[in-house]
Formats: sequence, C-alpha cells, structure tokens
Amino acid sequence: MEIDKEFEKSPTIIIDNGSCFIKSGLSTQETPRAHFRTCIGYSKNKDIYIKDYYIGREIKGQMNALDIKNPIKQGVIENWDELEKIWKFIFEKELEVDPSGQNIILTQPLMNKKEDKEKMAQLIFETLISQVCIWLIQLIYPFIHLDILQDFVSI
Repeated sequence: MEIDKEFEKSPTIIIDNGSCFIKSGLSTQETPRAHFRTCIGYSKNKDIYIKDYYIGREIKGQMNALDIKNPIKQGVIENWDELEKIWKFIFEKELEVDPSGQNIILTQPLMNKKEDKEKMAQLIFETLISQVCIWLIQLIYPFIHLDILQDFVSI
C-alpha cells in the first residue's frame, strides 16, 4: 500500500494529552522531548507583556502575572481553541516540525465522547493537515512496549 511507504518516511509525532501534563516527542526518540503543564497563561496586563498568551516553559516564573487556564479538565477537553494553541506550540517550539503531512499519534481518555473524537479528527486533518492520525486510549499507551501489545499496536 502507498500509505505504508509514506508512513515510514518521517518520524511519527506522539502527543500524550493529559489533564495536568502534556508530553510530546517523535517516534525516533527514547523519551518525550517536551513535558509541561497542560495550561495556557493569558497576560493580565497587556501593556507589560509582548504576547497575548504563554505556554509550557514560557509560563515559568510568570504565574502571578498570568491568568492560567486548563483546556483539559478531568480528562475532558473543555476548550478546543486553547488545546489547538498548545498543540501548535508543541509543533513549532518544542518539536520544531510542520504537522502538515505528518503522522500523528494522540492519546485520548477511555470514555471520550463521539463528539470529542470528531472534533479532534477535524482539528488534526483540516486545521493541522496531518495525513495519518492514530488515537490511543491513555490506559493502553504505557504498555505498548510489552510483547503482548506489539502485534496489536505498531508504532
């Protein structure tokens, strides 16, 4: 199949979306390249700050001056615009990759609603222009390295 050849050409982007922390990296790496709180900080005083919002390591040391928002609460994505900003930050600043045409693996909560899966697919395929996206349930993701799951899930 043609897609199999394309899938193997470049490293797969992996994003583990958590309520507290988000981890991301490339399939060619042993450990995640980025690991930070799943939050976005908006400037309380727009006259002082250059940017409208800060993500990841940009927030460190500025917690009191920023209005901190969490787009994922108790495993449910509550603000898609903020999550999209975090994903774009990951692609541009942390991984330094263009997601268009890339293969992406995302984790999702076990009981993720159908509407949330559809919104996630729309964001990945229409906005970020990914070519392949695989969703993994967060409970399975840590066990992928086990021989039992090697044949079931191939990364």
